[in-house]
Amino acid sequence: MNMVKALKRPALAGLWLRRAVPVYVVLIVSLVAVKFGLTAYLQHKYPPVVKNDRVFGVRLPFLHKVYHDRWLVEYDKWSLYAYILVAGLAGVWMLVLLKSTAERANGLVQEALEKAENARTHNELSRSMYNLKVAASYSLDESQRQDLHQKIEHLKSRLSARPAAFPPAGGVEHLADPGKTVVRQSPVPEDTLVQRYHKIEKLGQGAMGIVWLAEDRVLERRVAVKELPVHIAEDREFKERFFREAKIL
Repeated sequence: MNMVKALKRPALAGLWLRRAVPVYVVLIVSLVAVKFGLTAYLQHKYPPVVKNDRVFGVRLPFLHKVYHDRWLVEYDKWSLYAYILVAGLAGVWMLVLLKSTAERANGLVQEALEKAENARTHNELSRSMYNLKVAASYSLDESQRQDLHQKIEHLKSRLSARPAAFPPAGGVEHLADPGKTVVRQSPVPEDTLVQRYHKIEKLGQGAMGIVWLAEDRVLERRVAVKELPVHIAEDREFKERFFREAKIL
C-alpha cells in the first residue's frame, strides 16, 4: 500500500505526525534564527543613513534627522529565500520520515500480533481482540487487514457466546439457625449479557467505560449496564476494583 494513501487512516497519520516532532522543533528554531539572525547581520552590514537637517548650510530646528534603513530592503529580499529554504528542508525531512514510519508501523503490527497470540493462549479474548485491532489499524497490507478483521469478528462471536460476567444471585438458603442467612450464587445461566440486557440509550461515557440504560429481560426492569473497554476488561487489578465498586453500590 502506498504510504501516502495510508496517511488517510488516523492511526498511521498520527504515528507519522508524532515521529515528526523533531521536525517541528527544528522548523520553529530555524524560523526564529532567520528572523533575528538575519536582522542583526543586515543591520550591522547596512548601518542607518542619516539625512542632513541643514538647508544651504543653515541648521533648521524644525527639521528632524531622518534615518533611511537600507537593511529593511535587503531583509525583505533575503528573508523570503531563507524561509523557503527552511520550509523546503523541513518538507524533505517529513518525506524521509514516511519510509521509516512504514517500517515502524510494520514493527507495531508484529508486536500487536505477538501480544494477541499470547493473550489468546491465556484465553484472554478481549485483550487478544484489542491487540488485533491495533495490528489492523497499523497494517499496510490490505489482505492482512481483511484477515485481521475476520479474526476480530470471530473473537466477538466467541465473547458474545460466553456466560454472563455478572449472573443474577440465586435463592436464599436458610440454615438451621434462623438468625443466620446465607445468600448463595446460583450456577451461571445459559443466557449471555447480550441476550439478557437490551441496550436502550447511552447515559454517559468516560475513560473507564460506557454506561447504558438497558432493559433486564430476566427481572423485567430497567438497569444501568457499564461496558468496559476491551483493553482493560481483562485487567485483574481493575476487575477487582470494579467488583468492590459494585459491592459498595
